Amino acid sequence: MARDVFISYRHEDRDWANNICQALEARGVSCWVAFRDIPVGGDWPAEIMDGLKNSRFFVLVLSSNSANEEQISREVRIAADELKIPVFPFRIEDVQPPKKISYFLGDIQWLDAFDGRFDGAVAQLAQRIQHMRTEPAEPSVPRQTSTPARAATMREPVSFASPIAAIEKPS
Repeated sequence: MARDVFISYRHEDRDWANNICQALEARGVSCWVAFRDIPVGGDWPAEIMDGLKNSRFFVLVLSSNSANEEQISREVRIAADELKIPVFPFRIEDVQPPKKISYFLGDIQWLDAFDGRFDGAVAQLAQRIQHMRTEPAEPSVPRQTSTPARAATMREPVSFASPIAAIEKPS
């Protein structure tokens, strides 16, 4: 079943992933999240790949738990590099992504949800995804990961067609 968002998280951050999922779905953004969408006895790697292939966007829950997490870095690599899915880093703590992950994040704009900013961050995320869902698809051209529709860069601001508040990059 196709979903808007694949949520990647470390098992210690399951409650955060659940809160993000519920908040997005309350705003009309469908989510795929492992703890809910992999059936009991399911083939974990196959289910993860199906979830990735059937999602249009990728939300990466970043925390201190993400450090040196092989599964998360594998999911980010597949989403960003192989499938060209737009990635949205969603920081729940004031941490830097591990090197294996930051390589694929490059100049992607981050959302900070710590220090009482969860509601604002998830609202911005939902609004951006809803906007990107309505952009016309280019059937003969594969999705590109470096377009302004993916995310703003650290070097220059991006102007969006709709009045979406800019997401600030951490300093």
